[in-house]
Amino acid sequence: MLRRTLIAGVAASSLPLAAPAVHAQGFPSRPVQVVVGWPPGGGVDTMGRALAAAMSAELGVPVVVDNRPGAAGVIATMAAARAPADGYTLLFMSLSELAVRQAASRTEYDLDRDFLPISLTGVTPIVIAVNSSVPARTPTEFVAWVREQGGHANYGSPGIGTLQHFAGEALRYGTDLRIEHIPYRGAAPAVTDLIGGSIQIVSSGLPPLVGHVAGKRAHLIAASTARRTSVLPDLPTFSEAGWGEVDIANYAGLAAPKGIPSHVLARLEAAAMAAAKHPRVAQVFASAGSEVIGSTSADYARFIEVERARQVELIRATKFVIEE
Repeated sequence: MLRRTLIAGVAASSLPLAAPAVHAQGFPSRPVQVVVGWPPGGGVDTMGRALAAAMSAELGVPVVVDNRPGAAGVIATMAAARAPADGYTLLFMSLSELAVRQAASRTEYDLDRDFLPISLTGVTPIVIAVNSSVPARTPTEFVAWVREQGGHANYGSPGIGTLQHFAGEALRYGTDLRIEHIPYRGAAPAVTDLIGGSIQIVSSGLPPLVGHVAGKRAHLIAASTARRTSVLPDLPTFSEAGWGEVDIANYAGLAAPKGIPSHVLARLEAAAMAAAKHPRVAQVFASAGSEVIGSTSADYARFIEVERARQVELIRATKFVIEE
């Protein structure tokens, strides 16, 4: 309930900030770079580009996306963390995902030390999907099918330490099935192997699955959110399936290297919040299976703290460890 209350508070407090005094400070005077930890064409990249375009109109300078894929977003994270704290380099990632990685392994970055949240922009549910050849359409049928395979199956995810990996391990823990993780370099290749039959199960975001679900080449089984979402109103949750009180979703947002000046933060915060209200941004986010939020920096920081505490609790329960 607390997480939902926070999201409601984020939406309610997402009001444009006064900008005239901020403009007087001279920021921005050159292009702003948004580092994205995934390849071009994926859901996070598509959303990041839509947000960047809308922010460009708000800031009056180009806002360009710099893709730094690899290591489940860590390469992009470190590139942004090492950038000058001047507001000209931002990170578009799920900070809750980075928090999970930090809690489950040793990382070179530290969220509190290295980053300042700017705005929580959207939430995308994580889903369990199966190849159309799998004779399961419901969570109950899914568990029965895995047990018929001797209780053993493989599932693919976008990579080690991603929230999709975390959701897959939560599924394993909640069902006591011996499902083994197969990491990929992104969701697209995992879904490609799902459709090709190399694997039968994926834990993924919606974007790479939408066309295949529409074409009946894949079927959605459950979502790892606490409640059904507006983008998937008919899909049961882990909790409804009896797989435990799980709440894992991809909360994408903007962050900057720690130490940016307060007037720069205010300018970026206002631009991100205004961009989140742009119809084109809402359209692109919806096509990627994401709900637009748009929040203040303070609300995003508070949201991250609550999410981190929740995920640490689940990490301890599942004994989730990132081994690379």
